[in-house]
Amino acid sequence: FQFSFTLFEVTFKKSEGKLKGWLSYSLANSERQFDKINYNKVFPYRYDRRHTINFVGVYLLKKGVELLANFTYGTGQPFSYASSKYFIQLPGSNQQVEVLNWTPTNSNRLEPFHRLDVGEYFKNKKKWGEELIYIGLINVYDRSNTLFVRLKENPQDPFDKSFVKSSLLPILPSFSYKVLF
Repeated sequence: FQFSFTLFEVTFKKSEGKLKGWLSYSLANSERQFDKINYNKVFPYRYDRRHTINFVGVYLLKKGVELLANFTYGTGQPFSYASSKYFIQLPGSNQQVEVLNWTPTNSNRLEPFHRLDVGEYFKNKKKWGEELIYIGLINVYDRSNTLFVRLKENPQDPFDKSFVKSSLLPILPSFSYKVLF
């Protein structure tokens, strides 16, 4: 078993004034190699996300009210899929077993992941402490980021195959209320 991991990260931060925030970029390469997997060849690890960009902006609208934006982008995760299948009959039995032919380990990538979240933050000072209210939208432009794919076969035509993407987190309102004593 061997693994390698390369990381480069840079962050630019602005922490003064009405507009605050940061921009960060990371380059990460995570690979694995096992004697009995992928014909002993190195392959990208499941969590290998080569490029990640994050932008966070906070704008002070007025005392106690902030507007927030968070954009994130990441290279799609690696995956493998069954490229074909065949059936074999077990010796001395009438039972057939399905055998799948897989693409090389993690030789494909999902589409890049990206989304924009926005919100407004209210801070109210009280005699007894402070209340914090957050109202926002997650995934503002309703991006269908692919979580995983599966192969769909047409029962009438074994050569008619397509990938079906499964995603999570459509546009979603967000609300939180916090009390500090």
